[in-house]
Amino acid sequence: MYRLSFSFNRQQGFTIVEAMVAMTLGVFLIGGLIAVFGSSRQAYSLQTGMSVMQENGRTVIDMLSQDIAMAGYPQVSGINAFVTARSTDGGAGNDAIAVRYESSTDCLGNATPVYADTMQYAKNVYYVNGTNMKCSTLAEDDTVINDQIIAEGVESFQVLYGVDGNAADGVVNATKYLRADRVPDWTQVVSVRIGVLVNSVNSIIPDPDTNSYRVIDQVVKAAANDKLRRRLYVTTVTLRNKRG
Repeated sequence: MYRLSFSFNRQQGFTIVEAMVAMTLGVFLIGGLIAVFGSSRQAYSLQTGMSVMQENGRTVIDMLSQDIAMAGYPQVSGINAFVTARSTDGGAGNDAIAVRYESSTDCLGNATPVYADTMQYAKNVYYVNGTNMKCSTLAEDDTVINDQIIAEGVESFQVLYGVDGNAADGVVNATKYLRADRVPDWTQVVSVRIGVLVNSVNSIIPDPDTNSYRVIDQVVKAAANDKLRRRLYVTTVTLRNKRG
C-alpha cells in the first residue's frame, strides 16, 4: 500500500521591521516624486513667464520702431511727424508718443480715415494704462477711433527725442536727447530713444526682486516683496525722412 504524504508550507507575513522599512522607503519615494513635480512646475512657470515677458517686450519695441521710423512719411507731404499734444512726458511716470505718417492702415491693422486732402494718414498714440501698453488711433481732428492693448506687464515706458541742434552743418544727427516738454522745435527731431521695462506678469522667482532699473532718464525700483522677473529694452530709432 502507498501512503499519501502531504507537506504544508507555513505562510508568513511581513514582520514589523520589514513593514517599517517598506513604509520608510515609500515615504522617501513619494517625497522624491513630490520634489521632482515641484521642481518641474517651478521650471515650467519660469519658462512660461520668461516667454511672456520677452514676447511683450519684443512686441512693444518692434511696433514702436516701425512706427517711429515712418513718422512724417512722405517728406514731400509736409505733415508733422508727431502729434505733439499727445506726445507727452510723464515725469517719474510713463511717457506717451504719437506719430503720424501716410498709410492705409493704423497700428491695429484697421483702415485709416481719409483726410480733407483725400490722403489717408495713420495717427498712432502709444501709452501705458496700468501695466498695459496700448495703442490708440486718431481721426483727423485727433479724436480717438480705436484703443487696444498690445502688450501686458509694462512697468515703465520712457521716451527721449533726438534733436539736431546744428542743422546748418548739413549733417543729420542728434546732438542732444530731450524730454517731450523740452523739445524746442519738433521739426528738428531726427531720432527717438525709447526704453521699456517689462515684467513676467506672474510671480516666477523664489526671492523678491530688489533691483533698480534705469529706463533711460528714470530709475525704477521693483515693488517690495515683488517676485516678478523683469527685463529692460532700450533702442534708438532714426526717422527715415531725416536720414542724410
